[in-house]
Amino acid sequence: MSSPQHEPTMEEILASIRKIISEDSTEAPPPPAPAPMAPAPAMTAEVDVPQGGGDGMLATKVTMYQKGKPLQVEDYADWRVDIPLPDSLFDVRNWH
Repeated sequence: MSSPQHEPTMEEILASIRKIISEDSTEAPPPPAPAPMAPAPAMTAEVDVPQGGGDGMLATKVTMYQKGKPLQVEDYADWRVDIPLPDSLFDVRNWH
């Protein structure tokens, strides 16, 4: 007569699985994840005394700052208001 087989415990099953996994782990570990990108530097823009024009205001001088330091200055001259513009100017299909 044969003896009854021993039923493995949950701990024995898990230990067996861990052993199989460790034996199969001959592959190199995956490369580390890339470092997160640094946040973009803070940029701000300042409009010097806007000029009245037509039905609105014009910013004739704009200074852009990066981290509090002036980066670019745009000084607009020879500006005009109330000039008719064709609708096609605002149609992106016409932009090249």
